[in-house]
Amino acid sequence: MLSNYENKYETINPITKENLKKKIKHINYKALIYFSVILLIVFFIMLIIENKKLKSKNIELIKEKNTLTKKIEKLTYSNLFFKQVYPKNEFEFYKLLCPKKVIDKKKVMYGNDKEGGYVLFDDIKDIKIAYSFGISTLLAFDKALADKGIDVYMYDHTIDYLVLNHSKFHWKKIGLASEQKKDYNKKTLNQLLIENSHTKENNMILKIDIEGDEWDVLQEISEEILNQFKYILFEIHLWEVKNYQLYYFCLEKLQKTHQVFHIHCCNCFDELFVIGQNPICKPLEVSYIRKEGNKFEKDNDIYPIKGFDFLTCPYKPSQDKEANILKYCDS
Repeated sequence: MLSNYENKYETINPITKENLKKKIKHINYKALIYFSVILLIVFFIMLIIENKKLKSKNIELIKEKNTLTKKIEKLTYSNLFFKQVYPKNEFEFYKLLCPKKVIDKKKVMYGNDKEGGYVLFDDIKDIKIAYSFGISTLLAFDKALADKGIDVYMYDHTIDYLVLNHSKFHWKKIGLASEQKKDYNKKTLNQLLIENSHTKENNMILKIDIEGDEWDVLQEISEEILNQFKYILFEIHLWEVKNYQLYYFCLEKLQKTHQVFHIHCCNCFDELFVIGQNPICKPLEVSYIRKEGNKFEKDNDIYPIKGFDFLTCPYKPSQDKEANILKYCDS
């Protein structure tokens, strides 16, 4: 391009000619810059379009994942329950809740005499760690353990703070869930054991009171993890007959490693007819001890036991439906 201008303007004096060359170079640089800017603009527009496409595709994938998760959950329940052989009467179901006496051990109430207290034995000196799920404002049990020098790992995603502090309390605003239902504020028991470096501990206490979600947790928890706990304390919630198979599956599974040694009906709710004509109280506090290392015999106590079992709701009539369970225990 320069050569054309040079031929055309041969008669131009050297200074003007040099200025013309500079001006042409400047035009070329400017055109290059404009071209580069246009390319960048086009690139960013294409990037934005692709990003929107990816976001849209990501949303579709998330929806697809949620759909598949629900299908897997249904299939899981189907595999776990409907292919099993289940009892046809309340006898087999209630047998799973029959308490037995543990030889050479004495029952002790930890916590208050109403809601928030649980029955253990007088042999917790060797226990250093407890897990407590479902706290609310009921801290009597947790404090009783903490006062014994036990570190209590407390979890409840429904509260913002503890109403009582203790040097042995370790609280987090996290809920307990199954693998399928964990999210940003709910974790599995296995996750928490890993986080707290407790995967090798084998002499702990587990307390779960999570308003019905205990069944999802229990139906997938491994026998290995269950055996890490010397005591397992549940407030089990028998809300609906339609979940009867789930209840049975979980209780049968738990009985393989642990034995019921105390039961207490909560009188705050209506009774539930699972099967047959013998109703059961919907919330039922159940204390388990690990079978390994213990010997058992028939429990001759009459429930509710005086000094251990009190009305959870003092202004409601007592249900005393433990008898509907106990009458099957001799069979």
